[in-house]
Amino acid sequence: MPKISIKDIAKYANVSPSTVSRALHGHPRISTETKTTIREIAKKYNYIPNQIARALKTKKTKTVGLIISDITNPFFPEITKGVEDSCIKKGYSVILCNSNYSLEQETEYLNMLIEKGVDGIILTPHSVNHLHEYFFEINKIPFVLIDIRPTNTNINCVYVDQEEGANIAINYLIEKGHRNIAFITGPTDLPSANQAIRGYKKAFNEKNLKVNDKFIIETPQKIESAYLETKQLLKAHENLTAIFSLSDTLCIGIYQAIYETNLRIPDDIAVIGYDDLPVTRFMDPPLTTVYQAKYEVGSLAAEMLIEQINTKTRWSPRTIKLSPRLVIRRSA
Repeated sequence: MPKISIKDIAKYANVSPSTVSRALHGHPRISTETKTTIREIAKKYNYIPNQIARALKTKKTKTVGLIISDITNPFFPEITKGVEDSCIKKGYSVILCNSNYSLEQETEYLNMLIEKGVDGIILTPHSVNHLHEYFFEINKIPFVLIDIRPTNTNINCVYVDQEEGANIAINYLIEKGHRNIAFITGPTDLPSANQAIRGYKKAFNEKNLKVNDKFIIETPQKIESAYLETKQLLKAHENLTAIFSLSDTLCIGIYQAIYETNLRIPDDIAVIGYDDLPVTRFMDPPLTTVYQAKYEVGSLAAEMLIEQINTKTRWSPRTIKLSPRLVIRRSA
């Protein structure tokens, strides 16, 4: 079947091409009857809009870019789904990019998305030291940062308060009588790690307890790395009674290292994770963890971005902070 155009639909419906265009985009001044007729014709003949032509006319591609740090990290798929669901509802497509924790790759994707003509970008930045403020300023493109709490209030961002999350977890362990608590975190140039370390130290300071910096372990976001670090911790510190990890995924390696040392969870070592991934309910024992609203982060970021894209007046940057909560199971 030959490709049908707006002019063809207009001819079949006995209306003007401009009326067809308005009807297909839900213009309020087009009657419901006319909209229904035009949409039925478009469906019958499998009409596919020419997005390139529309972009040239409206200066918008109805596309946003999403740059995440690691697609293999279970933390990010829920964020991605939140972004996609909100974008689809608003008629936007999403170009997904995986920076693999690389500043160079992240920068390349930013340039590529600009070249593709996206209307806006949602970004999990590589580190607190590289927020690309100048890049966005010179390109005049709407953007929203996620998973970070920037000090610059002129930046759009949606984040879960990682400092509060770590503080909740460590306070819970302290209240249970633990004092020698290790913290296995990600690379300390990651925004989430820095915030969580502040929360970890804050919990000790609030109870007038001394922080042992040797218990703060920086490691790559890999299960094997957490396994090896836990082995070394248990060997070097016999007085260790609890481990807090900034990732539920890392707790898989932590569990294995503890079991291989012939220790029991939580009798000998308490463990708390972070994220509340679905798998944590089925670990042995089920993992106590800090819940953060990953889907909501993505959904809210997309809504904020699209609102900014469609705002014709001056946009005032906003920050949305979501609070975490402790999910108590049997590992602590």
